[in-house]
Amino acid sequence: MHFATVAFLLGVLICQMLPSLPSFSTAWFILPLIVCIFYFPQLRFYCWLALGLCWAIFRAQLFFAQALPIVLEGQELIVEGFISDLPHRKQDGWQFDFTPTRLLTPDKQVITDIGRLRLSWHKTAMHLQTGQQWRFTVRLQRARGFSNPLISDYSRTLYQQGIHATGSIRPKGEQQLLSTPTHWQLNTFRESLAQQLQIATHHHPLTGILIALAIGEQQWISAEQWSVFRKTGIAHLVAISGLHIGLLAYIGFWICSHFVGMTIYGYALICQRLRYPSWGRFIHFPVVFPAAFVSLLIALSYSLLAGFSIPTQRTVVMICTLVIALLGLRQLSKGTAFSLALLVVLIYDPTAVLNSGFWLSFGAVACILVAVQGRQTPPHRIQRVIHQYGYVQFAITLGLIPLTLNFFGSFSLVSLIANTIAIPIFSFLLVPLNLFALSLIDISPTLSHFLLQLCLWGLENVWWLMEQLSALTWSSLQIASPPLWITVIALIGVGIFLLPRGFPARWVGFIWLLPLFFYPPSRPTQGSVWLTVLDVGQGLSIVIQTAQHTVLYDTGVRSYTGFNTGKIVVVPFLQAQGIQRIDTLIVSHGDSDHSGGLVDILNNLQVTQFISSAEIVRQYPQAQHCQAGQQWTYDDVQFHVLHPQADFYSQENNMSCVLKISTPQGSILLTSDIEKTAEQALLRTQAQYLPADILLAPHHGSKTSSNPNFLAQVNPRYVVFSTGYRNPYKFPHVEVVKRYQSQGITIIDTVSSGAITFHIDAEKGISPPIENKKVQKHYWQN
Repeated sequence: MHFATVAFLLGVLICQMLPSLPSFSTAWFILPLIVCIFYFPQLRFYCWLALGLCWAIFRAQLFFAQALPIVLEGQELIVEGFISDLPHRKQDGWQFDFTPTRLLTPDKQVITDIGRLRLSWHKTAMHLQTGQQWRFTVRLQRARGFSNPLISDYSRTLYQQGIHATGSIRPKGEQQLLSTPTHWQLNTFRESLAQQLQIATHHHPLTGILIALAIGEQQWISAEQWSVFRKTGIAHLVAISGLHIGLLAYIGFWICSHFVGMTIYGYALICQRLRYPSWGRFIHFPVVFPAAFVSLLIALSYSLLAGFSIPTQRTVVMICTLVIALLGLRQLSKGTAFSLALLVVLIYDPTAVLNSGFWLSFGAVACILVAVQGRQTPPHRIQRVIHQYGYVQFAITLGLIPLTLNFFGSFSLVSLIANTIAIPIFSFLLVPLNLFALSLIDISPTLSHFLLQLCLWGLENVWWLMEQLSALTWSSLQIASPPLWITVIALIGVGIFLLPRGFPARWVGFIWLLPLFFYPPSRPTQGSVWLTVLDVGQGLSIVIQTAQHTVLYDTGVRSYTGFNTGKIVVVPFLQAQGIQRIDTLIVSHGDSDHSGGLVDILNNLQVTQFISSAEIVRQYPQAQHCQAGQQWTYDDVQFHVLHPQADFYSQENNMSCVLKISTPQGSILLTSDIEKTAEQALLRTQAQYLPADILLAPHHGSKTSSNPNFLAQVNPRYVVFSTGYRNPYKFPHVEVVKRYQSQGITIIDTVSSGAITFHIDAEKGISPPIENKKVQKHYWQN
């Protein structure tokens, strides 16, 4: 069983690493492979591996068969369907998942086979409810995200969540409500519970946590509360998955088995007293049958209440597997049950391996199995319970360190203490009491409100303690993202270290963990420079690294909707590189597509020197004016500000900071949003400094920039356009692109290449650019 599961898992993983999907014809291999598994034992491992690969490909092909035709991207379409999940209130409107029933194209063609959409509705006063049926005019694009090294891929997240396209509702198009939801619909019921919970608790600041524990919706948890969860390592407690569902299912199994057993025993005694001849057969009634059924019913009910999200689906599948084994009266070992559950989950959802929760949940169970295997425990029951609970917490904390650091780049140093305290309170008090209170909210409002207040009292006390732990300066450890091979070595080391006492050289496992914390992130050599143009959409953020220093040029986009690439791209990229301090931060000017992530940069990283335009300087007193003539040297790499001159005044774009980076082997010119006026000024005052090998295209390639004289003076080998996919300005302009092409300049843009990295080595010179979409190419990005 173990070999079959491992082989099937490897096959699924191979599929998720493919740059493109094979055709549907792979499905024809599934049945022959199943036959081979039974008739050719010597080939079973390879057959299971091939079966996992073919099955994952087949499921992926089924998903992409419902993809939005690419010719419909950016067009105004009419779509009918229903809101399929709880809508999320945003700063300026709503975001919600929408299941279309039909789509009408501009040429009146009707399409019915379109997958789920994620829509945004800006600046609307409408109150949306799950289950409502609507007719909208929308503009869509296929599910896609930014492509940057070392950080999460949003297009992968959308794929794993079953989203085929994203888009927005057109303000001047159709917005017709077709029908309202009925009360028996699941998501309507969940939304009603959330509203009742808010009213019953008088919108207490911690109500969002109770809602998350009840129905799995986390939109009411504040950013400050999420920060506490992350720093203390207890974020898993507000994600309804294996822990809560499994615990409630176990409690239901225990209560039902004891109740049925006592009932049968009592009935048998009565029959014996009455001299009923066949009373003995009742004693042998298998109480496991009703108990297993009740535990499964509880797990399924709680999962449905949580919206039957992907983590809850995995848990229900695991419990179903164990229940079926119990009903079949099969005595499964813990390892076999674990392997069987893992196999069933992979069959049910091959994309589960793309989710960190899959690895963390199964990893936690694996740590528990290894920790309790063959371990001696104290003879007394209370001592045994305390010993086992403490050691299991230690095993989970230690065992998940490699996975946590690999996925998130940080680890809570107080998580062992926090989880030891919080897990019993959340699992045995808050979750059952919260659910019981909600079940009484219509039957006995007074009792329900009392129980909810009791929940809040318990939550307030444990939350105060969590806040104290998170406030410690050493509460969390941030490291550079480790390579995969180091993570694998660390996982093996954890497995060795958790083996029972007496196993020879267990301490070697701890040594195998050390590279995880001391692996030095790669940096340029002395006199070399690395330049990474991050993929932040229609905006700009560039990271410049020398041997010992880091310069950040612009901070990404912040839109009026609150979308912020500084928070989701720039900060995670720097932290994944192990960068905690920016030696020089340059915000070229005040436009939101260049300065949008500034607040998040200042809040999360140390900044030694801050240079910016006059507008930014007025807002941030620690900033210096950006002015031509400013120079500094980092590790034999020269930095020189060329613009604006002290006596130069123009509109904001032309006041952008222009930076020249020079080494003996190559140079870079960063121009931000300058246009023709600033280009002419540079030709007059800084012509001798303009020649460069790598040029950041002025103003994203707008028609008002990149004049021929300026290009002739710079004479670059490469030009980089930092632009957004289908941006409304249509940057870069066709004429500008032709202008670069006519001079034989190599053109690279972030839309087709993702993040772009240049290495200028002190000895080898300029290497060919590294385009992230070519390095990290996956089939769901196509």
